[in-house]
Amino acid sequence: MAKHCIAVLLTFLSLTKAGVCETLPGSCRIVCDPSSDRSHDRSKGFVIPLTSSAAGPPGPLGPPGKAGPPGLPGPSAIGSSSQGGVAFSAALQEAFSKNDVLKFSDVITNLGSGYDSSTGAFTCKTAGVYYFNFHIMKSGQNLRVDLVLNDQTIVVSAVAVDVLHTDTASNSAVLQLKAGDRVYVRLKNSEVGKRDSQSRFSSFSGYLLYEI
Repeated sequence: MAKHCIAVLLTFLSLTKAGVCETLPGSCRIVCDPSSDRSHDRSKGFVIPLTSSAAGPPGPLGPPGKAGPPGLPGPSAIGSSSQGGVAFSAALQEAFSKNDVLKFSDVITNLGSGYDSSTGAFTCKTAGVYYFNFHIMKSGQNLRVDLVLNDQTIVVSAVAVDVLHTDTASNSAVLQLKAGDRVYVRLKNSEVGKRDSQSRFSSFSGYLLYEI
């Protein structure tokens, strides 16, 4: 609070200290803000309490400050790939039977060159999370298809059993792979399937969701 003093002067002011206005002995005493120091003797003077004035309206906005330094680069976005993307899709042309590993020789897409049509296997070159799916049409009575990881692990399977009609076995999976892992489609105790050279009824596809 600002300190204000009002004095009835009978003589010259001689001293001002600690927010209290004093005159020479025997003369008029103070009229001061009492909030300054309550230890002073006011027996020979009088006090008018002072109150703070109301706040005025806010001033205008100042000019904008200078731009700060640029921030650090953010992390790579999910789904990016240093290999330029990994995806494949291939269709089955050859006839199949029994326990064959299916070799989808009609290659539609093979970004990253991970799929090998001569073996029917996709080999992981970039560690990450992948999505795979297969659709196999049967012409015989019984069909079972397995999605296999590294020759041992059956990830998912599909069956189609229909004596009178053509049917399709299909399934899909999301796998976390490391470099060198192999994924392919294999039959199990299935009857002979017919050759499909044009229609692409049977297919095997996969793509990289994101690297890890």
